[in-house]
Amino acid sequence: MVGKIYARLMPVKGLTIQGAFSMNYWERNIEHHLTDRDLYRFTFDGPVLIREGVVRTYIRRYNYRSTFRSSEVTARYKFNVSKLEASVFAGMSQEYNKYDQDYFIKYDLVDPSLGAIDAGMTNGSITGNYNEWAMRSYFGRVNLNWDNRYLLEANLRVDGSSKFAPAHRWGYFPSISAGWRISEEKFMRGTSSWLNQFKLRASYGSLGNNAPTSYYMYQSLFATANYILNGNIAGGLAQTVLANPALTWEKTYMTNIGVDYAFLNNRLSGSLDIYNKDTKGILISLPAPLEHGTSVVPNQNAGEVNNKGIEFDIRWNDNIGKVSYNVGFNMGFVTNKVTKFQGDVSSISGVYKTQEGKPINQLYVITVDRIVRDQSDLDYVQSLVDKNPDYFATYQRPELGDFLYRDANGDGKLDTNDRVEIGHGTLPRFTFGANLGLSWNNFDFSMLFQGVGNHQVYYNNQAFRFVTVMGQSLIKDITDNAWTPENPYNSIYPVLRNDANGKNNIASDAFVHNAAYFRCKNIQLGYTVPKKITKKFFVENLKIYGSIDNLFTITKFPGLDPEIGANVGYPAIRQYSVGINVSF
Repeated sequence: MVGKIYARLMPVKGLTIQGAFSMNYWERNIEHHLTDRDLYRFTFDGPVLIREGVVRTYIRRYNYRSTFRSSEVTARYKFNVSKLEASVFAGMSQEYNKYDQDYFIKYDLVDPSLGAIDAGMTNGSITGNYNEWAMRSYFGRVNLNWDNRYLLEANLRVDGSSKFAPAHRWGYFPSISAGWRISEEKFMRGTSSWLNQFKLRASYGSLGNNAPTSYYMYQSLFATANYILNGNIAGGLAQTVLANPALTWEKTYMTNIGVDYAFLNNRLSGSLDIYNKDTKGILISLPAPLEHGTSVVPNQNAGEVNNKGIEFDIRWNDNIGKVSYNVGFNMGFVTNKVTKFQGDVSSISGVYKTQEGKPINQLYVITVDRIVRDQSDLDYVQSLVDKNPDYFATYQRPELGDFLYRDANGDGKLDTNDRVEIGHGTLPRFTFGANLGLSWNNFDFSMLFQGVGNHQVYYNNQAFRFVTVMGQSLIKDITDNAWTPENPYNSIYPVLRNDANGKNNIASDAFVHNAAYFRCKNIQLGYTVPKKITKKFFVENLKIYGSIDNLFTITKFPGLDPEIGANVGYPAIRQYSVGINVSF
């Protein structure tokens, strides 16, 4: 159930007051009813009894409920004084969310046809819990524009979250931005024939994030536990999660300097932005001494990350006779570095490594030296063992067709210390896009492109692996190019072994691929019927169009879709469509 109420008042000139309230409620109930049923297998010769229906009957129910409420009140006042255009905006909002669930089961139904809980004669487990959070915010903004030349905006946002202890609940997030339209200055009037706009921009601001923390991390959490009292087992409570009442908002501080430009009667235009973003107080779990016992150690506001980037776009609009056209290009480049984490201590999660002074979630895998193709490679493997009998103590000794992994640190043995850092994290550093548009008479044509530069991702899943699994398939490239005795030298991949022997399927750079791509995201051709025709049918506008989404993708990535990278999700599909837009 979704509902919303909205109201707007304009009591005096320039003043607008708005209010809104919305609610989203849903409930989900699931019932499982297990009764005695004979189990048969149906064959051409008739049903065959597999098992008689002798089971313990039960009725089980799950109930889920979610309630979300939000409300907001804002006021805006606009006024002019001489050459000054100004507006003042203030407001407050509040959000509340509650999710609860319960579960119960009763066994030994009096009659299998009864569906009520009381039909069960024996009580089963009964569980239930809920979580909730709330946030209240106050915000304000002031905009000043003097003579369309000097622009200033100041903001302040104050947020309070129930996810933090009362003493650390509120976060204060100011921001300020300024702009200078240099092209509007008197000393620039001589450039008006070729310079239409030149504006400098600068801004500094902060934002808060409370999403990384759980609902009750600032409180001690307890769970039921047994203990021995006078030689007997007694029930009680034990602290399973330690508290950190000092937890507070994760804060991001961003500085941006930019320029907007337009030349040659606005035919050439674009913008350039350079930014620096520092995220501080990131919630992370730091190492704790063993004296803490088995209780979960709470997170701390201890991590810091820096992002530096540049964004650029340029557009050209012009006409050639009756043909109007526009061309645009945009790009972005960003780097990130962990500036504060755990000192020299790294955090390794699967194939990803995070360490102070390096990018977040770098790939951290062992590297492949070669495929053992023939006897000479086997002799080389034996020479490594002759030098150090424990060379393959950590990773299995390779045979014909297997990967031989590299001793990256050169210590004469192969172990986890030979893993190396690859790439710059899970997000691409370089992105770009382009667009093209044409119009002639009532026809219009457009194309949209996007792409990503060099981006290393780890891709090892059900489709791309170097082991065989009963009932699962492999991509054709692997099966056609895996090592075999008949194809020892032209193979790209190792011998395919059963999944019981995964020596070639461990995390290595053999699964690291470049997910760079260039894609035609959309292409569209349309025709707008002249109004002198459509008005005869009382139609204001009628456009017929055809479009193709994801027409082509140029990439070397072996997975389903380089845009989703290592994720196994729904790839972008090529879609053809024809449509009509009508307005009366």
